[in-house]
Amino acid sequence: MSQATYAVLSGGFFLDDARRYFGADKVIALGGDRAEVGAQLHELAADEVELLAVYGDDALVGRVISALLGEVNLVASGMRVWPCGPRGASVVGEALASEMKPSRAARIMLEAAGWPVQMTPTLKVSASTHSGARYGFSFGAGWVYRARRAQSEAQKGAGRLVSAVARLASDTLREAQAQDVAARMRVARAIVEMHQGSVVATSLERTWYGLRNPAAKPALWAHIPTRALVSQGLKPELLESVGEGAGRAAELDELVLDAPAGWVLDGELFEPEESCVLRVSPGPKVALVRPPGRLGALVSRVIDGRGR
Repeated sequence: MSQATYAVLSGGFFLDDARRYFGADKVIALGGDRAEVGAQLHELAADEVELLAVYGDDALVGRVISALLGEVNLVASGMRVWPCGPRGASVVGEALASEMKPSRAARIMLEAAGWPVQMTPTLKVSASTHSGARYGFSFGAGWVYRARRAQSEAQKGAGRLVSAVARLASDTLREAQAQDVAARMRVARAIVEMHQGSVVATSLERTWYGLRNPAAKPALWAHIPTRALVSQGLKPELLESVGEGAGRAAELDELVLDAPAGWVLDGELFEPEESCVLRVSPGPKVALVRPPGRLGALVSRVIDGRGR
């Protein structure tokens, strides 16, 4: 079996576990901004690292993807990315069936050079108030932003959970509600008035709320009514299926939001900015790896002893 030169990237409360399972000498604490992460990836590319194993949530995966695709030299390095878990932490990892227990991931890390590579499309998100584009896999605005913010606060403790869910319920049930997404939204140059609801785009086969994208291209749900999102109940994880209420996804061309009331790209939240014009369009593909086997996550569960 061929072997890959690899590095494990982690951060936040995932960092201690990453060091414990993969070895402190193999784990790199990710920087807090794209420039710092870019510098770290340049060093790894110079050391001829082939595989970047990201142990953490979607925010960490997105930080790596944005830095990797943001510079031509890093793209040319051919580094591949493995969103390796832990299980349930990453929508990207779940969609690829690439998660597994860290103990198992550490044992088979050197085999990863022989794993299937999936050239996965991304979303390119450009904000007029930020320098440089960001890249990721799932984008949302409107109620989605508030829901993901509530989920983030819920992770800080029971008190924050109660407060977050109560505020989310209040926001949802108000009859007179400010425009959630934007004063106007342009989808493929057509102007769509937005009030209550959410917009979601993804380049994955499935994303938040059980939304599924049958096409192998970035897709857009231009307006998901709030009632469809909350019909499943205000649960802390906020990842329930919205059923038929979401409507059918359309192929993403270009989405433009004028002054959105907050937005989210994968696990990173962005606060509202009055002067912000946001553009979401299909981005380049990135090389992601996943464990072999068509059953993906099921194979991992059985190997790890979770399928018994």
